[in-house]
Amino acid sequence: MTIISLLKDATENSLKEINGLLVELRKESDSAGSSTQLQSMLSNENIAIVVAKDGERIVGYGLLLMTQKLGKRIGFVEDIIVSEACRGQGIGKEIMNFIIEEGRKRSCTYLFLTSKPDRVAANSLYQKLGFELLKTNPYRLKL
Repeated sequence: MTIISLLKDATENSLKEINGLLVELRKESDSAGSSTQLQSMLSNENIAIVVAKDGERIVGYGLLLMTQKLGKRIGFVEDIIVSEACRGQGIGKEIMNFIIEEGRKRSCTYLFLTSKPDRVAANSLYQKLGFELLKTNPYRLKL
């Protein structure tokens, strides 16, 4: 049985498992997170790290970053990933529902996310959950 919850502790094992999931998502292994980064994220009240655990093993991960703007609080959903071995079981949907509820609890007005068009199943899930495709251009500047 898979349990969805907020990550509370930055253990070496949780870091290793999350980094492994992020390699599946990003298809790169040179940007592994450190225990210092994970601990910093956990101590930030504007960050919610959501994990799906099968027993003690982390098999899914999602991140909610929140910020206050004038007149509203918004959240950005990042890095939603379920281990390839565990896909098709509804874990991604459970992670997203947890994140949506967490955004509500933390008074977010909107949640935003981006997803590559070739991630067909993920895009379908987001639309089924009520996310609307916006007509904006994403930009990125590498520093």
